[in-house]
Amino acid sequence: IGYSQILANAHWKENIGLLLKQNISVLLLSFSAFFPTFLAGIIYLRRSGKSGGLIGSLLFGPMLIAVILSTVKMLFGERYLIFCYPFFALTLAGGLTQLWFGNPSTEDRHFFFGARSGKFAAAILAILLAASQFWSLERYYFDPSFGKEQWHEVIQNIRKSGVPGDVILLNSDISRTILQEGQLPFPILRAEAFQAEDLKQARRAWVVISHGRNETQFLHLLRSDWHFTRDEFFPKQSGIRLLLLER
Repeated sequence: IGYSQILANAHWKENIGLLLKQNISVLLLSFSAFFPTFLAGIIYLRRSGKSGGLIGSLLFGPMLIAVILSTVKMLFGERYLIFCYPFFALTLAGGLTQLWFGNPSTEDRHFFFGARSGKFAAAILAILLAASQFWSLERYYFDPSFGKEQWHEVIQNIRKSGVPGDVILLNSDISRTILQEGQLPFPILRAEAFQAEDLKQARRAWVVISHGRNETQFLHLLRSDWHFTRDEFFPKQSGIRLLLLER
């Protein structure tokens, strides 16, 4: 569905049903490709002895650790699980291998498939895997509403429309890091850190909301003294929320 649609979406919980409905085709294609291939891969690992056990441990071990640590700080994301990806790819390759060649060490070479059916199933799954990957890559690079957070567009909007004396208010450390790299000429304040006196001299404030954190409480702090003159999302209708507040 795309990273920006979920983790960076300011309203992903409210929109999750709509997002799933809009992306049902790619989800069904991916599920039909990855699930049976992964299941066959798990069977292949079980039949591969110690080497299969090692690959399985390196695949599921970091995931389990990430889940446990996420009870303290969210770590269950693609950037933290990239270490697992080679072993995930090996598991998928093992699944296709199991279906195509079977397991020479057992009489049940292709488990619930015969030799010809196993080759046919492997070929179909390989085509589905390739189709889902090409579809996702095409959308990632050529569809601005898919996959990428449009931080460049957010920064350009603030740079183009900002005036001296503006301040920027954020609700996440990720936003702060990215906007600082954009070298905007305005003070940047975190939602948890700024005080009312920090905004006494400001007539306008840019509010950047992403990753769905503290949004309601954050905006409540501003409603009494400010009015909204701009409210946009990047990508459109989802993703990063950019507001301009004026007194």
